[in-house]
Amino acid sequence: MAEILYKYRSLQNFGRFVDILINQRLYCSNFTELNDPMEGFFWHSRSLSKKRLNEIMKEKFSYRICSLSQSWQDIGLWTFYADEGRGCCIGVESTDDTWKKRVIQYDNDLPNFDELKNNYGEIMAIESILNTKLCRWSNESEIRFIKQTKNPYMPIRIREIILGYKIYKIDEINIRKMIEMLNALAKDKRDIINVRKMSKRSLEII
Repeated sequence: MAEILYKYRSLQNFGRFVDILINQRLYCSNFTELNDPMEGFFWHSRSLSKKRLNEIMKEKFSYRICSLSQSWQDIGLWTFYADEGRGCCIGVESTDDTWKKRVIQYDNDLPNFDELKNNYGEIMAIESILNTKLCRWSNESEIRFIKQTKNPYMPIRIREIILGYKIYKIDEINIRKMIEMLNALAKDKRDIINVRKMSKRSLEII
């Protein structure tokens, strides 16, 4: 069985949540759309020309990134990504092996392109840059799926929906009804989506 990973979401854009639920897919950003302002930055030697730096930038833009967490209990993630507990956390499995799974490496400094290139080659150096974040983000326990593609969506199987402890009642009612209807249509038990509601007691304060 594939590992279940978690996507925290606000429900303010309810249409986006419905798209995830109905189409079983997650939107994947390029690196400039992610929340870390230092995303994709790296150190390099002065020998890299402006032309070469532009080529590396273009190469980084060719990747789509899907960011997930190994934890559904982190209070910071519920606060920043799930509307302070009014949203939800979606437990998913990846269903497309062409997306490369990467465990984020947390470091005290930005990655060094020259060292990475010498050790792993240029392609892996660029992927390593997209796979490294500063230690201040380590509480997110992030797993990424990356792929060079123009398609901004990664197919998934939704295994569970965890409702926030402050979710609005109307949102909870609508989500439970939608999942009940989807489960009634499921032809395989793997497609059954479990729903549960978290409590404050289940939060991990890290």
